[in-house]
Amino acid sequence: MSHKQNAKTIERIAPSRDNPINIFPKPRTELARMALKARAEYIATGAPLLDIDSINAEVADRRGEHQSE
Repeated sequence: MSHKQNAKTIERIAPSRDNPINIFPKPRTELARMALKARAEYIATGAPLLDIDSINAEVADRRGEHQSE
């Protein structure tokens, strides 16, 4: 991939402040399309996206693990 092509790809997939849904390239598989659709529907509800610490806490909570502070 040339530098110009790479720059265009980065511009295309760069997150938009106006549209946090379309930050990924066009999906190539049905599974990817389903995952992006689910993500878009979740974002449309207004629910916040979790950061890595929140995800780890959620996983630990669901597993019944106690977090040490």
